[in-house]
Amino acid sequence: GDNPQDENIITALLDLGFVYYAKGEDKEALNCFQTVYNTFNTTKIADNASTLLVSFDKNITILKQMFAIYSRQKQIHEAIWYLKEQIKHNSNLTSTYQKLGSLYAQIDEHDKAVHYLKNSILLEQKLGLTNEEIQTTHVLVCIYSLIERYDKATACHERVFTLKKEQPNITGEDLAITFRNLGMCYFAQEVYNEAMRAYEAALHASSEYDKVLLLNRMGVIHCMNGRKDRALVCYRQAVTTIDRTLMCATKDEI
Repeated sequence: GDNPQDENIITALLDLGFVYYAKGEDKEALNCFQTVYNTFNTTKIADNASTLLVSFDKNITILKQMFAIYSRQKQIHEAIWYLKEQIKHNSNLTSTYQKLGSLYAQIDEHDKAVHYLKNSILLEQKLGLTNEEIQTTHVLVCIYSLIERYDKATACHERVFTLKKEQPNITGEDLAITFRNLGMCYFAQEVYNEAMRAYEAALHASSEYDKVLLLNRMGVIHCMNGRKDRALVCYRQAVTTIDRTLMCATKDEI
């Protein structure tokens, strides 16, 4: 009915909502989840059912499902509303802040995006979630780069580098990617000496594709500094890398 209070009815509605969601029948799934959520939050549940029905985890689960549906439907504002509702129930959900930041970025509300991503990072630092902090910082870098705040993007890359160095299983290629990104930020700010240092640090452990990109950028910097001989060396190394990659690809096909 419109106001279900029986534990079995609510459990059945939840199960039905998950079935509808799995089948892609979002409207029907929303009706089920919304009915249960409204019951949790507007109806005084009988004492013998309160442990299940007013459960904190149940509320979060339903809110996550409603967010997932609206997100799948590309209804960004509705998805944002349900993420904010999640925070009301649990302010320690770091992924919720990150998702809010990403959604606000999609609708070009960059100040709000930065605000929620920073909140996520502060919480991740508090909880010691290093991998999550790295992921969130990468998202923040993308937004700063988009709005051409390369100084802040650079600071984020440097933070990522510091965090990665402390990880026991970090690979040379992973650190090289951070150096490459840092170099690009310096390049965008026309701080070419720092960009060159970052590119050189990245070159040795980079993938073949990244090596070509780095060598081309290094060649550009040398040209701008009037060092055409060094630029030619970089460009030739880039061509050699491309040829070597193509030869490997041809052998694999054979």
